[in-house]
Amino acid sequence: GSATRRTDKGLRSFSLKVCQKVEERGITTYAQVADELVHEFEADDTVKFDEKNIRRRVYDALNVLMAIEIIIKDKKFIRWKGFPQSPDKERVLLERMVEDRRREVEDKTRALEEKTMQMIRVSNLVERNAKLLQGDQVGGKARLHVPFAILQAEVDDEIECEKSDDKKTALLTCSQSFKVHDDVAVLQKMDLSSVPSKEALLARLRGSEELCDMLLHRNPQLVRTQEGGGGGGVD
Repeated sequence: GSATRRTDKGLRSFSLKVCQKVEERGITTYAQVADELVHEFEADDTVKFDEKNIRRRVYDALNVLMAIEIIIKDKKFIRWKGFPQSPDKERVLLERMVEDRRREVEDKTRALEEKTMQMIRVSNLVERNAKLLQGDQVGGKARLHVPFAILQAEVDDEIECEKSDDKKTALLTCSQSFKVHDDVAVLQKMDLSSVPSKEALLARLRGSEELCDMLLHRNPQLVRTQEGGGGGGVD
């Protein structure tokens, strides 16, 4: 009768709510879904509800979704699998996932490359400072200690500097616009981004041949040629 149809419609609507919650979270639990729906019903003053009944219906709806393989249960966790796809849609979805993973790998590889290059520059700076400390001339430059920052201003700029008592902070006042370069940017512009040989690179990387090959593939000029520089000066 009409009462049965209304009940079926209510169950379908509730099952869709449960389905939506699992899809939004991706990985969730029965308790999380039930708690969220109970809070939603509590916030709606126009709806009368029984909390135990809501939790039981969530349990029933999850069992239905598992039976038709829209969700998968792994111990106490519930994972969204998705609605059945046609072969073409599934292929497009998989291609999109592969492309997303490819971009993610490329982003992480680029970040790893930059972090490793920073390490190489700092290692070269340490070696350069050691030579200067021993009295060897390296481009006639002074030793640099990290961290540091360089203030770039016009020649006629008036600059005032006030340091705090603990010397941890400083207040700079300039009469014109200026630029601040941190040590990462400065080291990148110095002649510190290369090594004399692949063996030297491996030593910097603690023997990691895989990382060494990746860096040389992406940055062949990392190993200096005999004609290359290496003075360590700042332009």
